[in-house]
Amino acid sequence: MRRLPGCLVGAIHASEGDEVGALIDAMAAVSGRIVWNDWPTGVAVTSAQHHGGPYPASTNSLHTSVGAHAIERILSPVSYQNFPARYLPYDLRS
Repeated sequence: MRRLPGCLVGAIHASEGDEVGALIDAMAAVSGRIVWNDWPTGVAVTSAQHHGGPYPASTNSLHTSVGAHAIERILSPVSYQNFPARYLPYDLRS
């Protein structure tokens, strides 16, 4: 797991009974969002990535929400999408 590179989104495809706690922890350390049994969108952190549409996805007119400048705004929070409660960090369990 030490070689897992940083990424915007990580995906885990598993059954609810699978032991994936270590994988979730490793992905949370290098991902901004982790998707459970689903596919992430195709957004890349590259200079070529363009966020189209009539309105920018950022209030800063110099940068977009994706692409190379997005790295400068990356924070530590992680969102857990579609996860069974038993795999969520304790504070997020309902």
